[in-house]
Order: sequence, then structure tokens, then C-alpha cells
Amino acid sequence: MSQFVLGSQEIAQFMHFFHDAAFKISELEVLKVAKKYGLDYSPLSKDTENLSELDQKVLIEALGGDKKKIDELESVLNQMIVCRCVDNFLTYLSGILFEIYISKPETLRSSEKIEISTVLSFENYEQLVHNIAERRVNELSYKGVEDIADDLLKTIGFNLFDTNDELNKVSRAVQIRNLITHNRSVVNKRALSKCSALGFEIDEAIILSPEDVKTTYELFNSIVSKIDGRAVSKFKLSSNNI
Repeated sequence: MSQFVLGSQEIAQFMHFFHDAAFKISELEVLKVAKKYGLDYSPLSKDTENLSELDQKVLIEALGGDKKKIDELESVLNQMIVCRCVDNFLTYLSGILFEIYISKPETLRSSEKIEISTVLSFENYEQLVHNIAERRVNELSYKGVEDIADDLLKTIGFNLFDTNDELNKVSRAVQIRNLITHNRSVVNKRALSKCSALGFEIDEAIILSPEDVKTTYELFNSIVSKIDGRAVSKFKLSSNNI
């Protein structure tokens, strides 16, 4: 089974666990606050799109009384999950590239020169191929998704993405992940220059909703499934190794 799938399952399990736990805790708090206002029902069992002002007041008070703070904390959790989704995809990408290179060593051909002393330091051809493949994957890992896709198309004739739209969506997710991880979730000029469709303004704090999490999760699951299929078909890889 693909390591990406295992990582994806862990993310899904966490989301379900957190949702269930938060719902149960919130339900208890809501019932206590509702009783304070003389209500004998739980607003959480109602249509959340059509809550009365009193219902909303009960919910907000049950969750701590500060709706803005609640939204901010929810966004932090959503950011963590989105970052995990992106990291899981990038790890998968490195793994499948390594599998392609060692399965088809001819894909490693380049004008790069290797010292004779380096070549002679390995006991056999397989060890040499593994070393070159690792170096190649490491070099690509420092590039942006667009550069990796372009490099693979030019060097080994492999389309990483079906469409430019897929590439743009993945690039956007990676940029958001980088901003969350390296710039305290604040948009900077560099990110905007790399991804014009980021969806945020300069110096804006990135706020992510549960829908953003769902969209990101489904995006990577769909793309990985298609990359797997193309890689197995083109390079005759074993589906058990990717």
C-alpha cells in the first residue's frame, strides 16, 4: 500500500477523532449553558444555518464566549491539517521519483560528472545507482513544484500533472504550507510572486476553514491516484512499492 495512502488515512482518522471528541465536549457544554437560559434542547441538533440569536449566544458562550478567538483557534487546527496534507504529498513525490530512478537507471542520464573515486567507493552497480538516485531526488526536493514538473517532463518525459489547473492548485497549497510553517501564516511578496492565485493579499493572515481542509485533502488524494497510475504504466513499477 502506498505510504501516501497510509499518511492520508492517519490524517482522516485524526479529523474524525477530533470532530467526534469536540462534538461530544461541546454538546455537554451547550446543554449546561442552554439550561441556564431555560432551554431544554441542544442547538447543535438544529439546522446550524438557521439558528436564532439566542441559539447563537448559547453556542458561543458554551465554546468560551469569544467567537473571534474560537475562529482563530479553529483556523490553527485547520492549518496543521493542511500542512500535514502537503508534507505527505511532498514525501510521496520524493518516494515515487526514487522508485522511478532505481527501476529505470537510464532516467538518471545527465551531463553531470562524477569523480572516479566516488564511483569506486561502491561495491556494485546497484549501490552506485541508489546513490545517484538519492542525490537526484535531494536536488529536486529543493525546487518548487512547477520546476519539478518541468524537469520531469524534459528529462524523462513524465507528466506529473494532468492539467495546469492541477499544478496551480498544488503550487498554491505548497505556498500556503510554506507561509504557515516559515512566516507565521502571514502572506509575503515572495509567495505572491510565486503564486498569483494564492487568494490572499500581502501581509494578510491566512485563515483556513474546514472546507479548505476538505478541498486540500481531496485534491492530493485524487492527484496521487493519477500519478500512481501513470508511473506504473510508463515505468512498469510495482504498485506495492509506491
